Amino acid sequence: MHISTLAQYREPDCTEEQRREIEQYIEDIPDPQTREMFRLHFIDGLSYAKTAAELGGGMGRMCVFHRVHRYKPRRKVGDSL
Repeated sequence: MHISTLAQYREPDCTEEQRREIEQYIEDIPDPQTREMFRLHFIDGLSYAKTAAELGGGMGRMCVFHRVHRYKPRRKVGDSL
């Protein structure tokens, strides 16, 4: 799922179906910290800096930014390229 699609979650014209798809995409992220990062930023609407502060552990806003923008879900067997 593209970042711009995830960013639509908090837009007024985002349908319930789109919201469910975004929530499911985030729920399917296997790494718990990355999943929480996506939830805080895209669903809760926190900035990168506030997301980093919420996660703690000395993580900075640029770390959150890069993890979000570099995230690529693992392809499942049978998925097309």
